[in-house]
Amino acid sequence: MKTYTEQEMRQIIVERYSKPKHFFKNENQTYAEINLRLDTCSDQLNLLIKTDGHLIKELKFNGSGCAISTASADILCEMLVGQDFKKATLLLEAYDHLINHDQEIDTKILGELIVLKNIYKQRARKKCATLFSNGLWTIIKGEKNEK
Repeated sequence: MKTYTEQEMRQIIVERYSKPKHFFKNENQTYAEINLRLDTCSDQLNLLIKTDGHLIKELKFNGSGCAISTASADILCEMLVGQDFKKATLLLEAYDHLINHDQEIDTKILGELIVLKNIYKQRARKKCATLFSNGLWTIIKGEKNEK
């Protein structure tokens, strides 16, 4: 598992914010979509997903958000495409512990999400960091229809 310096972690967050790899307009409405927004700031992201049963075939997002919400969404998209809901659940649980409890459950599972490990110190930023992951929980728990 790669260890990141504080500077490298900030750089990855800024790069994921300024040039997200998984930002996508859902112009043809071919994805199931969940609108996510925070009432404490102006973050508004749309989670776009295609599944096949419990397999995440495609995962993208659009909207506007801060560096933390955008970077976390982009990293989660990259890590979860091709994963089944069981593996996604393991990752999301580990991520939740990292963000909310300052507990690194398994750094191998977290991958690049580890760059967000200091968010637990910033109470207001926890909601930004979990905006997209909370939307993913909605899908996994079956609370939203899939396409």
